[in-house]
Amino acid sequence: MRLMSIILFLALAPCAWAERLQHGNIIYTLPPHWDTGAIENGIQILTYDPPDDVCEYCYIHLGPGAAKSGSLIDYVTRMGPQFVDEDDRASIDAVQPATMTNLGPLNVALSAFTADGDPFFVFGFELTDRFEVIAFEGYAGYEGEAMDATMATLQEQIIPMLSGLQFISEGAASLMPEPVPGPLEGMWWGWYQYTGLGLDMMIRLEIDHRRLVFWKDGYFYDGTPPTGLAPIDAEAYRNAGDTQFGTYRKIGSKVELTFATGETETLRLIDEGGLQDANRDLFPYDTVADGTRLNGGVSSFYYSGFTPGAGIEGGISSSSSTTFLPDGTYTGESFGGAFGNFVDGGGNLTGGFSTGGDGNATGGRYEIKDGVLIQYPNDGSAPSVSMVIRTDEGLLIDDQFFEAAE
Repeated sequence: MRLMSIILFLALAPCAWAERLQHGNIIYTLPPHWDTGAIENGIQILTYDPPDDVCEYCYIHLGPGAAKSGSLIDYVTRMGPQFVDEDDRASIDAVQPATMTNLGPLNVALSAFTADGDPFFVFGFELTDRFEVIAFEGYAGYEGEAMDATMATLQEQIIPMLSGLQFISEGAASLMPEPVPGPLEGMWWGWYQYTGLGLDMMIRLEIDHRRLVFWKDGYFYDGTPPTGLAPIDAEAYRNAGDTQFGTYRKIGSKVELTFATGETETLRLIDEGGLQDANRDLFPYDTVADGTRLNGGVSSFYYSGFTPGAGIEGGISSSSSTTFLPDGTYTGESFGGAFGNFVDGGGNLTGGFSTGGDGNATGGRYEIKDGVLIQYPNDGSAPSVSMVIRTDEGLLIDDQFFEAAE
């Protein structure tokens, strides 16, 4: 697999696909049978569901980009491993170092490597004052057949997609409308209950929470805003690859949400000042004043048996708890493990196992500011942010109810 053979694909014309989406500074067209998946560390992952299951474990990674600094070659070389699962980075094997080429009018640096055997192609774009980077992750299973599918997908879908990219910083119009002052302000919360199946095929009742924060300047955030109720810095959010914010419009009895991706959702205004989405009613709630101290904690526990008929008796469990003290510090611990016995076709035990350890202990200091609880771990890792609201049942910290100390 030589880089020059890949570069030859860059002459292909983009296809006329319909759905246009936005990730940070990047406006792209979603290829057929691709969909938006999770966002991890500012990287938007696109998943593939081909009709013939070819390249079904292929992914597109849209990076958050960065202000231009140094060379594009160095940036692509540095960013490449960020698209690989941390556990697999030690297995990275360079195929071709980053090499400059052109994609239409854009200067592009292209590198190729494998990680855990799977091929990665990393494309870096040099703009006026920014670098953007996108990676295509192929699949090397089933030997030559999968590699052929990877290369065909790269040529037929990925290169045309890249050829049609537009960038906000280069003058492209954002798919998210500019904010217009509106009547909504503060935090709305709601939930709905549904049934699901555990590994043991037992029916479980699950609760799905949703938080929506609105500002009178016309912005909203779906979830817990990284900066709480402080005004949104749209450019900073966009540059960080955060797509959970957007702008809203109140139109009659409806509220139209347009996310930073360009995707839209319509909410309906209901009695008592509430909003209704497809699954739940949401109502405004008060947040907690700056500087509030807590005395108590939150905890969770999960258990599920193994799938019936799998030849294993037992299950997996996990638990976590965090205790907040009035002096502004917190402590926490978590545990996860599995245990089981192997059973043969006659129901006889043939062995067993147990995994798990002493658990992980955490601690640090906390503060409440702009409606959110910010935890600063003692180990220097990144702070975590949780919304804190007052409900009729007590304080709710994100999706967990706070239990006051006796």
